[in-house]
Amino acid sequence: MKNKLIGLILILAILAFVFRKQIAQFILNVNGANQKTKAQVLANVDALVEQTVTLDDSVYTEQFYAEFEQEAIQIADAQFSNLNSAFQTETALMTPLLDLSGAELLCVYRAFGSKVYDPYFGSAMNLNLFEWYSYVLTDGGLFSGGDGVVFWDDEVEGCEGWSDLCYEAEFMGRIWLKSGLNVSMFTSNAD
Repeated sequence: MKNKLIGLILILAILAFVFRKQIAQFILNVNGANQKTKAQVLANVDALVEQTVTLDDSVYTEQFYAEFEQEAIQIADAQFSNLNSAFQTETALMTPLLDLSGAELLCVYRAFGSKVYDPYFGSAMNLNLFEWYSYVLTDGGLFSGGDGVVFWDDEVEGCEGWSDLCYEAEFMGRIWLKSGLNVSMFTSNAD
């Protein structure tokens, strides 16, 4: 009996470590820490996009957004569909973003706006794209709840090769760096 109890405690400790991010999000959600209205999220997104300066010398304007809006909406909808599915395909999330300029990324961020995140536990929340990334993407290997896959691409600074060890959250953050938006919400490694 004592060995079974120790085994059960060990399994619970391992599960708590592996799913620590989800447990923390559940606790925050239960306490209402992230309860914003759709209008509040949209206002924050719009204000953030308007004040952001891209890091790749592309220029975001209302005119540029109007011209790129349909493509931005398609990309944003695909991001939402993938993020909201039971099993995300990280390459399907990242590939459409790889060749976009900073201004085009800002358009995608704005087009995503606010989407409802309905977790398995807790109540639904209105989230922007980066908040969705923070709930879905992992920032490490096997012991962070992720699948341990390393991503790289010659065009993504800091993640040009396998040896850079860019997991999904960091790789996505490095893609978004050129937009000028602060990616620290979903990755602590991109600078």
